[in-house]
Parts: sequence; C-alpha cells; structure tokens
Amino acid sequence: MRGEYSVRSMAMVTALGSGLLLAGCGSDQSDVADPAGRSVSPAAAITGIPVNGQVPPGKVMTPNGAIVDRSCVLEVPSGAEVTAGGDIKVDNRVIGHHPGCAPQQTRMPVAAPSLTHWMAYTEANEQNKPGTLNIFNRLQADWTVPLAIQPNSGGVLYFFPSLSSFSEIVQPVLQWGNNGEYGGYYWSLVSWYWSGSAPTHSTPISASPGDWIHGEIVMTDANTYRITTKNMQTGQSTVLYHGVVDEMDVAEGGVLEVLAISNCTQYPSSPEVFKNFGVWQAGATWSTFIPIVPALVGYTDGTHQPQCGFSASSTYDTRTGFSTTTLGY
Repeated sequence: MRGEYSVRSMAMVTALGSGLLLAGCGSDQSDVADPAGRSVSPAAAITGIPVNGQVPPGKVMTPNGAIVDRSCVLEVPSGAEVTAGGDIKVDNRVIGHHPGCAPQQTRMPVAAPSLTHWMAYTEANEQNKPGTLNIFNRLQADWTVPLAIQPNSGGVLYFFPSLSSFSEIVQPVLQWGNNGEYGGYYWSLVSWYWSGSAPTHSTPISASPGDWIHGEIVMTDANTYRITTKNMQTGQSTVLYHGVVDEMDVAEGGVLEVLAISNCTQYPSSPEVFKNFGVWQAGATWSTFIPIVPALVGYTDGTHQPQCGFSASSTYDTRTGFSTTTLGY
C-alpha cells in the first residue's frame, strides 16, 4: 500500500499478515484490553482517568515534551521506520507520511497543566576529541520495573535513558499511568522519538513489577537511530527506527519525568537504578563506535511541588566499563 497518509486522531500504521492497514484511532475504535485484562473505552483512554483529568481531552503527554494534540502523535508498528522528513516505512517500503504537528496543535488551553518535569536525572555531553564526529551513536542501559507503587496511583511517571540534542530526543521508555493516549494503572514499555513537531512512538508492550528492562539506541545510518525497549522477562521488545535532524550530543544515564503528581506516596517505594549504562561516540564516520567514559552529572528539580527528597547520582565501574545511575525520591 502506497500513497499519501492522512494523520487523524492518533494516526497508527498496523501490519496485518502480508498486508498493511493504515488506521486512525477515532471514536469508532473498539474497546482495548490493558495488560491486566480490563476493558478500556476509547473515551477513557483519551481523558486519562489515571491522571485525574490533568491531561486535557484530546491531548497527549509526550516524554520530554509538551502536551500536544492527540491527532499529531504518530504510532507505528514495532520495527517501522520514520525518516527525518516524515516518510513512514515498513519493510523498506514507503507506506505513508507523517506531517507532524501544526503550530496550533502544540498550543495549550489557558487552564491546561504545565509542561512535564524532569525531577531527577544524570547527563553527560559528548567528548570533543580530534578525529571524531562529536556525536553519540550508541547507548545501552538496564533497569527494573519498580516493585511497589500504589495500585491506583494517579499521575504519569516516565523512566528512561536517552540521547538528545537541542531539539530532539530518542528514548526507550518505561511508563506508569495514562498519558492521554495509552496506559493506565499499570506499567508499559514504548520506544519514543520526540521533537516539538513530530512526536512518534512504537507499539506499547506490557511490563510487570520486577521485570528487567533493557534499552538500546544504535545509529543505523548517518541520520537514523534504532530505539529498542525490551522486556527481558517476557522476551518481548518494541522497536522504532527514526531519522534525526540535529546531532545527538547529550546522553542521559537515567531520567525520572512526571506529570500530575500531588503526593510523594505516588512514587515507587525504592529508588530507580539504571545499570550497565554504556555510551559510544562516533569516530571518523557514523559507523565507528568508540566507547567512552561518560562524565555523568546529577540534577534535580528543586522548584516544582511536591518535593520528595529527589536525588541523582552516578558511579563508574572501571572493571566493567559501565556506569550506574541512581534516582531517589
């Protein structure tokens, strides 16, 4: 199937056997089941009951971004590619185009909540070495789904490592809550690309408390990254290939991002630990992978409420060559 692809509601490309279906998730969508087996109506999914109505109807809270119109957030099947220009590819065939968000789709209503907040994270810049491209071309990290969280805790929590630039970010994401498009009172995994005008993600998969998560970001050509989020317990993974415009010259060793958290008891009971964090920098070409020792620095948000004793620290193991980031709350 080829031709122009009109993005409406949350535009989704779905693979069906050897054929392909282009579909918008509009009001005629049938009920969908969450990982716990509950039926969630499209209306409930849009309004975001778990975040206590903080995501306005028809909006989506995107990781590391504004709350934008649901109609300009693109979901593609695992393994699909979206080029920097917006072409959507499945099995190396262009099957459509993602026009992205128009300016009016990124504007918030007057009464809407503020943007999401990074409450704790570690971060490192690329190392300006002679003979290198000064960009990161690979990242990996392992972390565990928190064991304890209030069963009906509202709000949205995102945990992820990432590569970013001034205007873009690629990230394997663990999510709690409903972001206005998917999720609920359970954990889910998704691979995301974000920019101000073209938020895109792969198909969500489920995760359970205690599951070991592996995230990896690898450059596959001069301006494309493969983002893989894998549940090592179930063997399931969700993968997104996405083109970038800017140089990815910042690496995050671990991030806690939140929206609509009103009480410290809404956080998990134990710190989140990102282990086996490694990052590679491109050499003379994008396909040359040089492992580096990242100078990860911890940051916390001391402004937004509630303040829950946030901390962010990093250690480097000279024996393994990997770093560990611990985020406390």
